[in-house]
Amino acid sequence: MKYIHAGVASELVDLAHKSKHEVFLHRGRITVDAKSILGVMSLGFFDGVSVETEDHEIAKAIRELFE
Repeated sequence: MKYIHAGVASELVDLAHKSKHEVFLHRGRITVDAKSILGVMSLGFFDGVSVETEDHEIAKAIRELFE
């Protein structure tokens, strides 16, 4: 299980802000705005998180953070 710490969450939010599209993270029934540091931190860990956005490059970059 890979926990989300503030440094990685900040990097993820910075990536999301580079997109002109909305970027959402989903884990189970929870959906958060990837441009919100509090939303990202509230997920707790990356296991089971999926990315939803029309910006495929940003989605790929965010998925790479999960690894």
